Amino acid sequence: MPLTDSTEPGAIDPDVAAAQLASPSPSPDQLLIMEEFRKNPYISNSLLAANLGLPIRTLEDQLKPLYDNEWIDTRTVVDLPAMGYKLKYRIDVKINPRELRKQLETLKGSVVNRDENPQVILGHYIRYRLPKEERCLRFDGRLLIEDIVILLGDPADLSITVRVREHKDAFDWVTTILRTLDPVDNTSTCLEAWSVIDGPVSHETQDKTAEATEKPKSRRRRGRPRQ
Repeated sequence: MPLTDSTEPGAIDPDVAAAQLASPSPSPDQLLIMEEFRKNPYISNSLLAANLGLPIRTLEDQLKPLYDNEWIDTRTVVDLPAMGYKLKYRIDVKINPRELRKQLETLKGSVVNRDENPQVILGHYIRYRLPKEERCLRFDGRLLIEDIVILLGDPADLSITVRVREHKDAFDWVTTILRTLDPVDNTSTCLEAWSVIDGPVSHETQDKTAEATEKPKSRRRRGRPRQ
C-alpha cells in the first residue's frame, strides 16, 4: 500500500511535518515505513521507496520525523564474537528485597534518570557502576554486560546477559562478584547456544559440537594377505 502523496514529488506540507513531529505516536503512513524496516532492517531508501510507491524525496521527508522521534534508530553494531567475546551467558538473579532496601541509598548514585524503582536502581548499578569498581577491573576486556532486564511472573527478578572470552570469565564473575552483592539472593546461569535472529551465539560451543558429531573416518587395517 503506497503512502499518501497528494503533493508534488519531493514536496511536503510544513504543517503536516510539524504535526508529525509533535505527534505522540506514528501516523499510519509512518507505520508502513516502520513495518518495512521491521521486515528488513538493511533495506535501502531506493528499495523502500519502490516498495511504498513513493518518490525518493517524499520518502526522505517522511523519514525525518521517525528519526527525530526515535521511532527508528540507527546504530553501529559491533561483531562481538569477532572481538573474541565468543560465549554468551544468561544469568537469572533472585533478589533479596530486604537487603535491597538496605542498600538502596548507596546504589542510587548509579541511576542516570533517578528512577525510584529498587530493581531498576540495582540493574543500573550492576550495568554501569559495578564494572568500574576496583574489584571488577580484572574483568575489563574479558566480560561485557550486554543488557539487564526485569522479569515478571518468573522465579527470577533480573536477567543479565553477558559476553565473555572464556567460560572461566563467567564463572569467576558470577561466583566472586555477582553473588557477593548483598541484594542478590541466588543466581541461575546458562549458556546461550543459538538464536532464530542471530544463529549461533556461542561460537566456541558450536565448533566443539560440530567436531564431536563428525563421524570418524573409517580406517582399514593392514595385515598379511591371505594365502
